[in-house]
Amino acid sequence: MLGSIFFGVASPSEAAGVGAAGATALALLRRSLDGAVLREVSRRTARTTSFIFAILTGASCFAVVLRGLGGDQVIEAAVTGLGLGATGLVLLLMAVCLQTSFLTPPVGPALFYLQGVAPPGVELRHLYRGVLPFVGLQLLGLAILFTWPELVTWLPDLLYR
Repeated sequence: MLGSIFFGVASPSEAAGVGAAGATALALLRRSLDGAVLREVSRRTARTTSFIFAILTGASCFAVVLRGLGGDQVIEAAVTGLGLGATGLVLLLMAVCLQTSFLTPPVGPALFYLQGVAPPGVELRHLYRGVLPFVGLQLLGLAILFTWPELVTWLPDLLYR
C-alpha cells in the first residue's frame, strides 16, 4: 500500500480501500467473518471515525476563531520578529516538531485519539509513558536532518529529475 502511494499509483484513500478489501478477503478465506465480527468492526470503525471528526471539528473551530480575530497575523509578526534565521525557524516550525507536539503534553491530541480506541484499562498516563521512546526517536531524527540536510532532498531529487 505504501509503495502505491509513494510511486503515485494510488492516493492514500484508494490504498486504504485496497487494504480494507484485502483484509476482508483474508477474513472471508479464513472463514472468520460473520455477522458478529462485522457488527463489532463496524461499531469500532464508527467510534474511531467519530473521535477523529470531533478532533477535526474542534481544530477547525479553533482555526476559524484564531483567523477571525487576526491571530494568524499576530503569530506571523511574532515569529518573524524573533530573528532566528532559517535554521531557527525550521526548528520552530518543521513538521517533525509538529508531530512531536501531537504526542506530548499539555495537549497531545494523538494520545486522546489513541485512548479512545485503546482497550479498557489503558489510561492516558500509560499512553504518555508509551510514546516517550517515539518522541526521543523523532528528536533524534530531527537532529540527524539538521546535521545532514541533504538527506531531506536526496530521494526526491533522485526520483523527480
